[in-house]
Amino acid sequence: MTDTLALASALRRWDEDRLRALLVARDVPDDAHIADLFDLAEYLLDRSRLEATVRRLDRPTLVVLAAAAELARPFAFEELLALVGRRGGSDGWDADDLAAARSHAVVAGLLLAEDLDVPIDAVGSALHSLDDGSLALDALLAAPRPSSISPAADAAAVSASAVERAFLASARTGDLLDALLRHPARELGRGGLSLPDARHLATVIGTDVAAVGPLIELASTAGLVALEDRSWLVTHAGLEWLGLGIADRWRTLAESWVSSLSPEILAVMTSTRHGQLGERLEAFAHWWFPAGGDWLTTRVDRLAARSDILGLTVRGLWSPAAMALLTEGVDAATAVLSPDLPSEVDQVYVQNDLTIIAPGPLRAEIDRTLRTMTDLESRSHASTYRLSPQSVGRALSSGSTRAQILGFLRSVSLTGVPQPVEYVVSEAAARHGLIRVGPFSPADGANAAASSYVRSTDRDYLAAIGVDQALAPLALRTNSPGSSDQLESSLPPDVVFWALQDARYPVAPESSDGSVVLLGRLRLATGRTSDAGATSGLLERLRASVGDEGEATDAAWLSRQLDEAVKRRSTIAIVVRFPDGSDREFRLEATGLSGGRLRGRDAKADVERTVPVRSIVSVLPA
Repeated sequence: MTDTLALASALRRWDEDRLRALLVARDVPDDAHIADLFDLAEYLLDRSRLEATVRRLDRPTLVVLAAAAELARPFAFEELLALVGRRGGSDGWDADDLAAARSHAVVAGLLLAEDLDVPIDAVGSALHSLDDGSLALDALLAAPRPSSISPAADAAAVSASAVERAFLASARTGDLLDALLRHPARELGRGGLSLPDARHLATVIGTDVAAVGPLIELASTAGLVALEDRSWLVTHAGLEWLGLGIADRWRTLAESWVSSLSPEILAVMTSTRHGQLGERLEAFAHWWFPAGGDWLTTRVDRLAARSDILGLTVRGLWSPAAMALLTEGVDAATAVLSPDLPSEVDQVYVQNDLTIIAPGPLRAEIDRTLRTMTDLESRSHASTYRLSPQSVGRALSSGSTRAQILGFLRSVSLTGVPQPVEYVVSEAAARHGLIRVGPFSPADGANAAASSYVRSTDRDYLAAIGVDQALAPLALRTNSPGSSDQLESSLPPDVVFWALQDARYPVAPESSDGSVVLLGRLRLATGRTSDAGATSGLLERLRASVGDEGEATDAAWLSRQLDEAVKRRSTIAIVVRFPDGSDREFRLEATGLSGGRLRGRDAKADVERTVPVRSIVSVLPA
């Protein structure tokens, strides 16, 4: 029986939960070409896919598969343990290690679990093709575990640097989310942020362009942002995260970091927590994943980069919070870190030059409100915000009033509200709405192609807008020759409104009856697809192909078995039902299938047999 036939037959006996675990473990996409279990078996046994899977297997699983390939027959687990023990592996791998590895191999469809375990020839071939001398059973068992390294370090200096990095990770991720709420960042088709968006985010966050990508990756892993329609958007979870304090923000990021690690990588990191992350981790990782190659190096580098951002490592050394995270969990890590984080404050200094100084990290709700009416200029333990007519106009467009803005500033200011600040707020409120954007109706004018209008009682403003090159994409034009009291655009009103606001004009949106309305710019991601959702369509097709064991489904299954046997010229055992109701088994090398008849050579009787397919009850392993 071929590998495909054997695997498909085994999968037919699996329940839905086991199939789903297999699809997730092997990262099988919802591909329309996978219509039944035979298609799935062929997909899983494809040589290139098998080799990619083998590269991601840990050493214990490779020991199990290499031993199974050497046995090359159905075997009891005790036989595998005995083989490993005879080859010198009994000291390094106990029965529990190998039992867990065997279970992983079975879940991933790399080993068949029948009454006895059955090796899959294609898996052994994939092992052999990748073997550079390190994947043979003897080599897997003989390679020594890397020794521990415990470099001397100034624990106090490491801890202080880790706290600083943890604070900056929380603060910069918050700045990133705030920037994405206003302007989603575009992802290029070839991967990576567009350069203008990367530069904009770097300016807002206060870091270099190269640091933006890792921050987005960190936020994405935590579910705070998601990529939809090639744009990075804040998720609902991200919006809630912005309301958390510094310690709880870091806790979320650290929890997502450790939960994103596979159990194998987590075991590697836990074993190196008293040593140096860089060389020590890489040496251990390559020992634990002997076929990992470039895939493993890239993954370790990414993990190390994110651990540096979070303050889990400093110059390659684990911080006290990291040791607690790896051994006791995220609650213990947060408890270790929290006492050294800067205290949050709830009051600021409002100054005559329109700057607002926070003497420490602001409480989340105050920071969020202050950002609606100011622009963040610098971020550190003490942050600087700047008030301007444009930032006040942004708050007014969001529904705030002059009284609310001044009332909030008075409630949080340690220095009151200086006269220049009150003047700017009052002046912005007086000018707000001097320019209006609304929906255009063909009945309002001669231009039936227009979708929106821009109007103002101040014709100088309209003249400036009409010649503003930054607004050229709006294609604004007068509604009739010689008219200068209104401009029109074919673009929707919200697009025109946000373009004018970004260009810092005192603009307000209005409805068709001329009343001011609120336009929400908040665009959140709809959420990420879970593993179950990603495989649900494929699972439905697989269930439908198996059916309820009815005659039609059984006939289709039998046909696929015979097709596969003929294609591979496999030796199979068929059970044939005779007219008198008796069953008889024949062992044939399948050679042809046509006209409703199976042809095959019976080696035992040394004859060529032709059997009506309708008389074949089942196909069994030879």
